[in-house]
Amino acid sequence: MAPKVTSSGVFLRWRAIAVLGLCGACSRAASGGPTSALLITLDTTRADALQEALTPNLEHFAADAVRFERAYTVTPLTLPAHASMMSGLYPVRHGLRNNGARRLSSEAETLAERAQEVGIQTAAFISAAVLDGAFGLNQGFDVYDSPPLAVQQLTTEYSSRRGSEIVSRALDWLAHRDRKRPFFLWVHIWDPHGPYDPPAEFRDIAPQHPYLGEVAAADKAVGQLLTYLKEDGIHDHTTVLIVADHGEAFWEHGEFSHGSYCWDTTMRVPLMLRSPGDVRNGQRVQAIASVADVHPTLAAAMELPPTQAQLDGQNLLDPIAPDRGVYLESYYGYLAYGWSPLTGWVDERGKYLHSSQPIFFDAQEDPKEERPRAAADATYDSYRRAIGEIGDRRVLTDVRPEKVSGLDEEIGQLGYAQVEQRDALPHPLSQSSAPSPHGMIDEQKLTLKAQKYFNTGDYAECEKIHARILAENPRNMHSWSRMGICLIRQRRHQEAIPALERVYSSDRVTASAAVNLGVCMRVAERTERAIECFELALAIDGSHAQAVRHLIDLYEALGNGEKAASYRRRYRELTGQSLPPR
Repeated sequence: MAPKVTSSGVFLRWRAIAVLGLCGACSRAASGGPTSALLITLDTTRADALQEALTPNLEHFAADAVRFERAYTVTPLTLPAHASMMSGLYPVRHGLRNNGARRLSSEAETLAERAQEVGIQTAAFISAAVLDGAFGLNQGFDVYDSPPLAVQQLTTEYSSRRGSEIVSRALDWLAHRDRKRPFFLWVHIWDPHGPYDPPAEFRDIAPQHPYLGEVAAADKAVGQLLTYLKEDGIHDHTTVLIVADHGEAFWEHGEFSHGSYCWDTTMRVPLMLRSPGDVRNGQRVQAIASVADVHPTLAAAMELPPTQAQLDGQNLLDPIAPDRGVYLESYYGYLAYGWSPLTGWVDERGKYLHSSQPIFFDAQEDPKEERPRAAADATYDSYRRAIGEIGDRRVLTDVRPEKVSGLDEEIGQLGYAQVEQRDALPHPLSQSSAPSPHGMIDEQKLTLKAQKYFNTGDYAECEKIHARILAENPRNMHSWSRMGICLIRQRRHQEAIPALERVYSSDRVTASAAVNLGVCMRVAERTERAIECFELALAIDGSHAQAVRHLIDLYEALGNGEKAASYRRRYRELTGQSLPPR
């Protein structure tokens, strides 16, 4: 039986970690040529979730690797964080600020593309639909293996795969690779993401914290990969970088999960790097690192030709300046709830968070981020200048994803608010009259409470809570949308129209919101307006079969056979099914 891990308080309080200094000398010895590269990304893994009893494989790896003790993600969301790893750019530049809303532009020169161009084999094995190839991270990969959509499998679960399955697929690819050529392999392990349901062998490791059982399962999967490298004889010729995309809050600072805030609970991540010839292997480094460093670091390890792109990340194989700072953000609250944007800069002194109420946390005096300082005065202008400089850099062309039928529903199943990003987002230093995220903790708690009622089918109680939220914050598009759905499910379609109109007339309207309003218009016998809603839904998501079905019915009722026939053909193309004639 696996050893039990003890815990106390809101989350685990791990043992103190001895710190070794940064080696001032050149970090790489002669390596004898380019190496292959293995990137392992752990979803939703806190920096303090690694310890010997829970993650022995990761701890064993760290003992022979460079461990970056102050590594940060760019945003606490899976897709944008991984886009930064692949592109070497911060979200404000690559354009992916939320899960599911945008596709990485083909202008991005990804790490896989650079490797592929010089003949390196490239493969990615992905655990969840949130990183589906439709979002553009597949650029440059010979193989991009992501799970088939659950919607297409006629199940109610979202699409994800266990780390054990992903690693099995990756090992099969390694066994059949061209051994005469180096490789770049990316393995994404989803297990620690909610809902927490660890495999049976890990359920007793921390009975009160099933999340930890999921982390232990991820560790086992990592161990299988690392063991293969040694058994196959390529351990000494492969650079391995292990990093998480973000952490998990577990009610610290009043946040339940991740996405809306930039606390260390969700922003600090484990980052470990082992490269053959790196004289720092086995050391712990205190200098600031970012997940955006993945691209330049592994590009250097594989000795790829220089890029002309201006990357935001730095090569971690070289010493890091002790005064380095990195950018971070969350636009999730802005997009979903109407809060002010949240951007930030963290360096050796502390963390500055910019919103309609700027705050600062001193790294030495307040490591747990419990005593925020007001930070609107000139004392913190250097932080604002750093954020502004990032925001002024050249950005990639804005690209919406090629819609895949059911993919939006997949993202929604993960618990993320579904919002469109139709207009350009505010500059990271833009003035905002919207409420600061840090003053909206109670609203987020109410949102979570409403979600529980929604999940159990108590739509009346869910409606009441969203009404309370909107009385205080009428900018909250998520609450307007959810209230409309609750009213529809109580068969109060006429009452739902004003709520859904608020979403429809905003720049956050989704295809699903447009369809919901269209349904209400059909019930109200407002046919022309219903058609307008369903056609907008298709303009947003051309694969929305439900919108097509409604348009067939409406045009046939109007006697417009030509239009109805056109939509019948479209429905058949989308679903592979033909509707019986009326």
